[in-house]
Amino acid sequence: MKNRILLLILSSLLITKSNLLAQRSKAFDSLTQLAKTLPDDSIKLGVYDQIFGYVNTTPVLVKPHINDAIKLSQKLKSKGAEMTFFTGSGKLYYELGDYDNALKYYLEGAKVAESAKDYAYMCEVYTLISDVYIITKNFQKSDEYLAREWAIIQRHFPEDDWLLASYYSKKSRIFNIKNDLDSALHYAWKVANITKKTAHRSTDEAKLHVNDLRLVGITYTAMAHYKEAEQIFAQCKAILDTVKVQSGNAKTLCRLYGNIGDLMQQKGNYREALAAFDQSLRYAREIEHPEAEMNAYLNLSKVYNKQQNYKEEALFLKKYYELKDSLYTTDKQVKMTELEADYQLEKKNATLALQRAETARQKNLRNISVGIAFAMVLVLGALIVLYRRIRSKNKLLAEQNEQILEQKEALEKLNTVKDKMFSVISHDLRNPIQTLKTYFALTKQKQLGPEKQARYQVQMEQSVIQTGTMMDNLLIWAQMQLSNKPPQIFPIDTADAIKNALAEVAAQAQLKDIFFEEDITEINALANKSILEIAIRNLLTNAIKFSKGNSSIKVFNSIENEKVIIRIQDFGVGMDALQIAQLQDKSMESQAGTQGEKGSGMGLILVIQLLQQINAHLDIQSSPGKGSIFAIILPKV
Repeated sequence: MKNRILLLILSSLLITKSNLLAQRSKAFDSLTQLAKTLPDDSIKLGVYDQIFGYVNTTPVLVKPHINDAIKLSQKLKSKGAEMTFFTGSGKLYYELGDYDNALKYYLEGAKVAESAKDYAYMCEVYTLISDVYIITKNFQKSDEYLAREWAIIQRHFPEDDWLLASYYSKKSRIFNIKNDLDSALHYAWKVANITKKTAHRSTDEAKLHVNDLRLVGITYTAMAHYKEAEQIFAQCKAILDTVKVQSGNAKTLCRLYGNIGDLMQQKGNYREALAAFDQSLRYAREIEHPEAEMNAYLNLSKVYNKQQNYKEEALFLKKYYELKDSLYTTDKQVKMTELEADYQLEKKNATLALQRAETARQKNLRNISVGIAFAMVLVLGALIVLYRRIRSKNKLLAEQNEQILEQKEALEKLNTVKDKMFSVISHDLRNPIQTLKTYFALTKQKQLGPEKQARYQVQMEQSVIQTGTMMDNLLIWAQMQLSNKPPQIFPIDTADAIKNALAEVAAQAQLKDIFFEEDITEINALANKSILEIAIRNLLTNAIKFSKGNSSIKVFNSIENEKVIIRIQDFGVGMDALQIAQLQDKSMESQAGTQGEKGSGMGLILVIQLLQQINAHLDIQSSPGKGSIFAIILPKV
């Protein structure tokens, strides 16, 4: 008769459950059909969001729609939806126990959150990733993602108590699993102290604080600190006994009395343990919580076992299995569990013997596994050492080859500089020096009149100036070729640089009766003062060289389009388009000046190279017979 009633109850529950599942499946099918008919827009995205709401209840139904939802969110460029679907997919696989795929989708969600700089979502997804690593016992990776979460909380949400409590709770959980109870207790207290701040606000927040205090008490129990555990549980009872939270606290009391029962059982105080588990059972029945009721039955049976009261132990074991089977099995399984309960009582000694034999077998298997693992570690270690040695030698050879290539390039560069210097010295400097010798010889002749002597003296002075300019340019060019250090760039006054360059070429201009028209103001630019002065001096020297006697050269600076421009304008021979192109390609040969002045052909090319080093450039405007305008364009401060 009893079994028939139980079967009727079970059948009723199954029918009710089937009806609920049918209704839920019907609603889900309606959503999926609607998604098929809608265009790819925000409304369809909302339908997929509702579909993902079934992840926790029917993950298998949601699974076929994962990729479509993610692709639509990416197509519509909705970062929020993309993060939601990646996280929902991870939760789906987590519910199914497929932790590899759960981790895969969580990590994709983390990438989207990081690209969107959504720090709150980053905290959430790091928590989910950490949970996967916790359940797979990969504590190193779990700690890594918890550290990332902690860095975000400290920087962006330092006052967010909820995030802090969530983080501390996970740390306590990890240390409990690792059996590092001191650390677990430290973080459990942190959580409880945070929720204590708001416990007075409402019933729910008071219960939240009680649940966090319970975790502190549970940890004290595990550490065998029974006095501290009793004090914590007493605090929990005092909070739940207050007027403010009298109603609706049966679930919390059910858990609390279960914790007190565990404490008393561990202390060996079986009478108080039975009383606590009885209270837990009463509250479990009150809230109609079958799992809690089953747990109370099982705990009561354990206490009676320790008291060697096997009759009561069998009674509560029977109740435990009956309730368990009424929820999860068929009538046939109920009968089997009844037989199993009887068997538990009658064959206890035989079961213990089998357990000892199984323990010994597992110990032997573990020892064999440890030996095999140790051997594999040794082999792997030897391979790693060998691999590292080979890699170290290869790395050394690569470094030596690289060093040889660098030395080869440096030698080739030095050889190029040497050839250029010898070329200039042997050709461009030899002629001016030979001219100087001739001029000196002519001036010693007494039959020369004063007019010719004066003319030769002027020509000597010009030759000396030209030779000095060529030497300076040659040395600067050589230094540029050999130096690997970029010049330092600071804000400088361009007026100072222009005036210094004008002073250096004043004597050269005076020999040709050339005067400067200046319109110079104090304008700051980003440059290297020494390099800029050399560039301006070379442009002035070039303008003097190709200007006719008794002419002018204009020098002025200005600000145009957020750039600082220094212009040098002459009215000399000028250049055609081909000459300008050759100059830009650094292939232009030296030309004689208006009074036969010679050069090395390096002046303007050197200017272009110098300006490139200080983030500036040279602009040239010129026409044959009308002169040239050289403009240095610099960044403004």
